[in-house]
Amino acid sequence: MKSLKEIIHLPIISVFEGKEIGKIKDIVIEPKDGRLEYFLVDDQSMFNVKVVPMSKIMGIGDEALMIETSDLVVDAQKESKVVELLNKNVSVVNSKIFTKKGKNLGLITEIFIDDESGKILGCEIGKDGDAKFVSSESIITFGKEVTIVEHDVHDKLMASIEEVLNDRKVLETIDEPGAEDTAEAIARKQKEYLLGRELVKTILDGEVLIAYEGQIVTEEVIKTAEEAGKFMELTLSVK
Repeated sequence: MKSLKEIIHLPIISVFEGKEIGKIKDIVIEPKDGRLEYFLVDDQSMFNVKVVPMSKIMGIGDEALMIETSDLVVDAQKESKVVELLNKNVSVVNSKIFTKKGKNLGLITEIFIDDESGKILGCEIGKDGDAKFVSSESIITFGKEVTIVEHDVHDKLMASIEEVLNDRKVLETIDEPGAEDTAEAIARKQKEYLLGRELVKTILDGEVLIAYEGQIVTEEVIKTAEEAGKFMELTLSVK
């Protein structure tokens, strides 16, 4: 699970090319089922809006969003579904939240997303300096300016997103072996890509040498970089 704040501005890394494609500028939501469908890409393009489909990513880590190749970054104008969703402009965050009987619960200040499926799991609601959390199961409509929830949701508001996840019984889903296998597969592909490649710059951890320019990447180099928290820098420093 990731919050929107944890996703925005993450670098987008092409695993098989070993380069940063851009950064996540925003997300595009399908309001019909409350799901993240695309990531808007900030790649310094002046005119074209670029996106990466959620269905095409390898995974979202703490430090980067991983895709196989840069070809998966596409022009939004060539994808009719993206254009349609951009026109709807449903961001959820900062929308007012009302029950279907008209009670104003406050503003949605954050959303929490299943980083495997893109499904919105829950929302943080702010009102009068207080924060409460609601499961997306109680949401009837994700709108551009207003989100509508069940009339009895006030009794279902919780003190933390963890409580929401427990109530939804999704912690077991998040911890399923399949999710772990996906993360392991991403790490394995990254290491396979790196092995045997030549470093184009020297990598240091403070004054400690991790690897030098011109060195060929080995298992030992990868292990040393991982232990020093320099694996991402290593990935971006080979040819």
